[in-house]
Amino acid sequence: MANRWLAQTLLDSVKRRGLIPTADETFAAADLYQLLDEETRGYILPLLREVHEEFLHVRHDQALVASQSEYPLPARCAAEALKMVCLDADGSGVFTPLARVEPERANRRTSELSGGVVCYYLEDDAVVLVPAPAAGVSGSLRFVYLNRPNLPVVGTAAAEVTAIDTGTRAVTCRLADQSSATVPATFTSSETYDLIKGTPGFRSLGVDLAATVASNVLTFTATLPSSLAVGDFVALAGQSPVVQLPAEMHPLLSQRVAFVVLDAISPRESAKAELTLEKMELKFRSLFENRTEAQPRYAHNFHAVGWKR
Repeated sequence: MANRWLAQTLLDSVKRRGLIPTADETFAAADLYQLLDEETRGYILPLLREVHEEFLHVRHDQALVASQSEYPLPARCAAEALKMVCLDADGSGVFTPLARVEPERANRRTSELSGGVVCYYLEDDAVVLVPAPAAGVSGSLRFVYLNRPNLPVVGTAAAEVTAIDTGTRAVTCRLADQSSATVPATFTSSETYDLIKGTPGFRSLGVDLAATVASNVLTFTATLPSSLAVGDFVALAGQSPVVQLPAEMHPLLSQRVAFVVLDAISPRESAKAELTLEKMELKFRSLFENRTEAQPRYAHNFHAVGWKR
């Protein structure tokens, strides 16, 4: 049985919700996949950010370079926005959050400081450290950010893992929709690949990985993630056969896409779809705003008199 969470099953939900004919000529399947991606980025991600519960947040570490002050943000950083920047100044593995300053204050802070990096500012799509790392540095910089989900694709454009050899780093696959014991024709040794969890929440286990392709076996150059399992997926870098959102968000996304489609072809019907969408969004917020019900989070005023860190 094919994975129930495949993106193509979400398209079926879109058509049911909007009573959209299967053979509708206005929106082809490729258009609907594109809408899934656009509404994930433009509608779902802002909602996730508003609830402040760290959904889709990941870490990215990169080595410090002596005298280099500017470090680009990861390419998959949604909205080019960061949760925080942390520093491991000596390679010990202990990361300490860095304070952000405004660019116009950077020179003043540099003149006031001695020693290692103590703060940063943002400049376009990069973090600028203040001051620049000194010679002989051996530490790392860590970005924590909201990860942009991969572009959803049809099951025949990705592969499902059927066997794993950790020693040789070989992964045997079949098409993600299980229609054939092969891999997509687009899988070649010149491409890079993402490994994606096949169960909720569909996170990327590895990204931009190089591999050689022979028949239906991919042999990766890097060590395979220890969490990779049979039933997970292999896709071209930046793609995924499943929508990389918590499973309970999938109905909200399908309703949103149904509304967008109806708004284009039948404004009268779209009004009903929009009303349903608004009700679903309220329920969404009540479901996702507190991930630890017995330990709710509280807002703190760290600048209040008497507050101790």
